[in-house]
Amino acid sequence: MKFGKRLDTLERNIHVREYTPPIIIHTIVEPSENGPKEIGVFANMLLEGSYQRIDLELGKTHTEYEKNINEYVKYFSKSNAHN
Repeated sequence: MKFGKRLDTLERNIHVREYTPPIIIHTIVEPSENGPKEIGVFANMLLEGSYQRIDLELGKTHTEYEKNINEYVKYFSKSNAHN
């Protein structure tokens, strides 16, 4: 087998996983008389080739935030599949 043909075969068989960046949920707090007060929650996610800020509702648990973010990901995945 010639080198070029072997290289083509190897490159064809390589499965490269797509990088999935971690989802970091940012909580914005400000000082108050009763201690720190949560005033906002958001996540920056790589969707459709650029970072998008997703504002989340206050007062939910971390699990509920993750569920909400996963719904956004599913929505954008479906919209990309139809394009």
